[in-house]
Amino acid sequence: IEGVHFAPGTPPEVVGHKAVARAHSDTAAMAARPLATFAAASFGPAWDDTVCRALCKALHETAEQIGAPLVGGDISSTEGPLTLTVTALGTPGPAGAVTRSGAQVGDVICVTGALGGSLRGWHLDFMPRIAEALELVRRADVHAMIDLSDGLSTDLSHIADMSGVGVEVRADAVPVSEAACETARESGREALWHALNDGED
Repeated sequence: IEGVHFAPGTPPEVVGHKAVARAHSDTAAMAARPLATFAAASFGPAWDDTVCRALCKALHETAEQIGAPLVGGDISSTEGPLTLTVTALGTPGPAGAVTRSGAQVGDVICVTGALGGSLRGWHLDFMPRIAEALELVRRADVHAMIDLSDGLSTDLSHIADMSGVGVEVRADAVPVSEAACETARESGREALWHALNDGED
């Protein structure tokens, strides 16, 4: 949603990319293989034909890059902000569908990158961690997975609640990004706080 997930004036190519990548982050979060993508776009009055076409091209190109071609959807107009709805389809990976509800006592918590400070740019240009998720389930007996759209602290609580377990996080083990450190210098909060709570990692 324009004004919620991206600022007005964000290039249409970036908006289209994020919309598809964000949806397929849930494919990665279940260690699934991408299959196809559907997209529905409601364009506001500020979006002219050229900009609309650029966004639709980005939807198509990112879906192809992920390996889940854009196979259908809908385009409409609205008096409100641009709204995109993307549906990501996938097929179970080598471990079947890995959900948030399977965590067990004694499991180790792992992440696939440094955390925090995503609003400095990578919340717009990231790629979903599909390859990493598939590799994790090939190498280990993974019981639960989730993407960090809401931040490590919140998304870990989702796994804990769904699985009926508690979690313990060692502060010195959390991989804090340089972007989180930069954000901390501006916000007055600790970089670790941003790594735990910023989201869209």
